[in-house]
Amino acid sequence: MLNTKRSYSAVIAGTGYKAVKIRPDKYYGFTVADSGGEKVRVSDRERTPVDLIYNPIGSFRDVREVIRENMEKIDC
Repeated sequence: MLNTKRSYSAVIAGTGYKAVKIRPDKYYGFTVADSGGEKVRVSDRERTPVDLIYNPIGSFRDVREVIRENMEKIDC
């Protein structure tokens, strides 16, 4: 989870989450979605690959595969 306040880790209902502090000028590319009646911010298709490269989860091969599979959906 990206935010402009602080970095921290938490476990909620047995699932681990990591909040990463970023500079306010890097906080862009989000849209609001409904999740079980709650409004949440999610990254858009153009922001998600940036996040994967900046803070990869898994190997670079995994990141490359996700980007390759979704490149045609990205508005670049």
